[in-house]
Amino acid sequence: PYPPGGGTDVLFRLVAQYAEKHLGQTIVPTNMAGATSTVGSRFVKDAEPDGYTILGTHQVVATAEHTGVVDYGFSAFDPVVLMTST
Repeated sequence: PYPPGGGTDVLFRLVAQYAEKHLGQTIVPTNMAGATSTVGSRFVKDAEPDGYTILGTHQVVATAEHTGVVDYGFSAFDPVVLMTST
């Protein structure tokens, strides 16, 4: 849910390249910037579970929830992988 070219975008595109090799499937990253990343995160949260729609995010989901920007947090998503921890 971030604009193209930032650190998060670069990181997730690299991960997608390695995941493609491992899964044997094409992964098409889509940037959906806007509203403190809530445009993209809400899109994924509201999407029908299809096994193909994945959200790559970080603490901004929790920040948006705790500041009242959105009414959901990490618990609205099923985790697939933890890439980093700070």
